[in-house]
Amino acid sequence: DEATGKGGGSWLVAIAKAMGGIAGKHAAKLVKLSGDMDKALAAKDGAEKGSKAEETAASDFSKVQCEFQAESQMFGMLQNAFSNAIKSIGEGLTTMARKG
Repeated sequence: DEATGKGGGSWLVAIAKAMGGIAGKHAAKLVKLSGDMDKALAAKDGAEKGSKAEETAASDFSKVQCEFQAESQMFGMLQNAFSNAIKSIGEGLTTMARKG
């Protein structure tokens, strides 16, 4: 059974959980970066027009937005890779079960 790590397919579930943990870390980073963008935007909106503070906040927002986009791409690539890996392993197990 899955709780004890015994039984068919439990290692596949363990792999999927590990992959989910990695994806979760990237998702958490996306949430943090989203909050950082909100803060930078609020700072920009609260700054006096044309001031150094407004310029700095706009620059900060742009930097965080670029990092968010890169992290988002990484998250998408990981999700696709994980999905393909689980699908391939599952199909292999199905084929082995038919032949076994």
